[in-house]
Parts: sequence; C-alpha cells; structure tokens
Amino acid sequence: MRQSIANKTHASNKASSIAEVGLLSQLQFSDVEIVGQALEKIKNDPEIVRLDNEFALMARNDKRFKTKAFSLNKTKSVQFGGKRAQADMMAQMRDPFNSKYKATWMVAVDELTWLIRHAPVKFDVIIDQNGNIKINHLLKDKFDLRSGSGHTVAYNKVTDVLGPMYHDFVGGNDQLQIKATWTTKK
Repeated sequence: MRQSIANKTHASNKASSIAEVGLLSQLQFSDVEIVGQALEKIKNDPEIVRLDNEFALMARNDKRFKTKAFSLNKTKSVQFGGKRAQADMMAQMRDPFNSKYKATWMVAVDELTWLIRHAPVKFDVIIDQNGNIKINHLLKDKFDLRSGSGHTVAYNKVTDVLGPMYHDFVGGNDQLQIKATWTTKK
C-alpha cells in the first residue's frame, strides 16, 4: 500500500533532510540519493573535511606530484556528526547537563548522527600533471536504525529502544540504501 502511494504521487528518491529520508523509508523505497542541504552537511562534516585534507597532503607529498597524473583510492569508515566528549557514556547519561559532556549532546541532536551515523566513504583522489587535486566521494549506507557492530556503545543503547520502534512498529524500511556522491577540489 505504501509503495502504491509513492507510485501515485510520483515521489522522487532524492532527499535533502532526515525527514525526507524517513518519509521515503515509510513509503518503502529501496534506495535514496542524498542531495541539497543534507549533502552539504555531509560534505562539511569535520571528519570528511579532515580526511580530504589528509589525502590532499598525501598527494602533494607523493614523488609524482606535478610530474605526472596519478590517483589514490582510499575507503574509510567515517563517524558523522562531530566529536563526542571523551568520557564514559554511562557517566554522560547519568549527568546529561554537565557542561563537559556538551559535545556528546550536540552530536546526539545532529542530523547526520541519525541519517548516516557510521558509513564507509570511498575517496578517489585524482591528481593531474599540473598538481590539481580532485576528490570524488561515494558514500553508501543502509538506513537501519537498529543497534549493530561498528556503532558506538551509546548509539547501540539508544537504538536498542528506538530502532525496533521505528522499523517494527512504525514500519520504516530497514533495507533502504542511502547513497551520496560529490566532488571536492583541493
């Protein structure tokens, strides 16, 4: 029935926010492409920016730099949403208003923490003979809000409750494939 609604409304598989991804999940779409505002947040996530700079520096330090064209291909698992406070999660949960835990709570309300969480990102760093650096990115993830391996203990504790509620009771598609692609020049 939900897929029928999607077909009748000619819904697109493009989404620019977690709300739009949630709607496509409810309509039982099989895949979604992240665009617009959500893609800008991914591109500007501190860990993505850090890795782009790291790979650009790696390219500039390569002996082939400015002598011939070459490429570097890297895949990294990225934890989105920003840096968390460096403290035991149970202590942070017991004392949520302690200012030294503010970073964790800022991550908890960040859209990327719930939209992407942890995801592998493929970085194809392409360097031309003149030393121009272009980084093509490919992010693929599954919109499964249940706990699982590769997630933080805190994320798993929260999603032990929220994941089954969203997927099993509300009917969100736990097989929805999320994809984002973008290019950065360095």
